[in-house]
Amino acid sequence: MTEINTENPEVKEVKSTLAQKHQEKEAWFHKKDALKQEIFAAIKEIQEVKKQLDAARSIQQKWKTERDKCNKITKELIAQIKPLQNEVPVKQTGPYVDVSGLQRMIARLEMNIETEVMKFEKEKELMTKIKKLKKQLGEGLGAVEGRQQYMHLSKEIREAKKKADEYHKKFMEEREKDKDNLEKFAVLTKKINQLKKEQEEVIKKCLTFKQEYSHLAQEAHGKFEEERTQRRASTEKYQKDRQAQEQRRQEQTKRLLEERSKSVEEKLKTRKKLTTEDLIAFQGLDKKD
Repeated sequence: MTEINTENPEVKEVKSTLAQKHQEKEAWFHKKDALKQEIFAAIKEIQEVKKQLDAARSIQQKWKTERDKCNKITKELIAQIKPLQNEVPVKQTGPYVDVSGLQRMIARLEMNIETEVMKFEKEKELMTKIKKLKKQLGEGLGAVEGRQQYMHLSKEIREAKKKADEYHKKFMEEREKDKDNLEKFAVLTKKINQLKKEQEEVIKKCLTFKQEYSHLAQEAHGKFEEERTQRRASTEKYQKDRQAQEQRRQEQTKRLLEERSKSVEEKLKTRKKLTTEDLIAFQGLDKKD
């Protein structure tokens, strides 16, 4: 196989450009792999944070549900107490009504009417008095019951509000505990989005440099093949020239030996003295034969 002439300036330039492009391509692919690992690590971290957030939200939801229940009860109780606010005074506004005393007085007067003999006018007078007393009693009982109901509802509203406040406090405490994780989740989300955006650009660069390197590699292969072909042709020409030169040399040597051989034979016939060169030429001719 014919070797490439690495001293050829054009070949050296192509190889240098190809090596540089290969380094650039590999650098982008290394960056792509590094980004992939960084994104994987960030996703793994945010999954762990999300797991903690989900567990905390379960507790928060529990307190939120309890708080909302109490708020609902409070609204229902307020709806019940509103009519009483207009109908029943919270405090005693009129003269004090002795309900027990009225009841005893009515009972005594009714007993007198039943047991005593009295004139019609007297009985009528007592009946009128009993009627007035019963009216006072009814008003007194109504006011007392209304205030009792109002106070009972007010107490239930206060208790419901207190419980709602307690549950809300627990809910906010859990939210506060989650604050760091929420911030961490937001930071990681932003980081992953940025890394993915950067990854898209790096992948584009990888594809671009891969195509450029492939194009240069094909171009270099073509130039190197052309160089090989030229060197092969040059080598073949050199070998043919050497063979032709060697053949001419051998033919020239043969002619020379034949001429000297004839000279030796002539000297032998004429019995002339043979020189060392004559003997060598004669021996060389024998070897050729």
